[in-house]
Amino acid sequence: MAVSLHRNDNAREAAPSVGPFRGRWVVLLVVTVAAGLAIFKILDRWQVPILANVVISAVPASASIAWVLLLVNGKAQSYAGDLLDWWQFLLVEWLFVAGWIDAPPVFGARESAPPRHPRNEK
Repeated sequence: MAVSLHRNDNAREAAPSVGPFRGRWVVLLVVTVAAGLAIFKILDRWQVPILANVVISAVPASASIAWVLLLVNGKAQSYAGDLLDWWQFLLVEWLFVAGWIDAPPVFGARESAPPRHPRNEK
């Protein structure tokens, strides 16, 4: 378990760490290993060849390692969410330009009703 030193009061705080997974992201490792084992067992019952079984079962762990290395470690806490919002905006923009949807994309708008002035509240 890693121990980190904080500047504010020189207190030491224990945080779990396994490879690239640190802090709360260790839970992701546990979940993906469990998912990989479940996939392996299901594919084994379906008599999938062992090499294909191992490759397919390793996909969740590989995806979680890539997620943590590329989008979590060394980045701001909101980096992954902001990047996913940006990709969603680009996808909706592409769908609008291609003619698949009628409304253009709106970036950052989360409210369905238009804002109202406080004096007009009743």
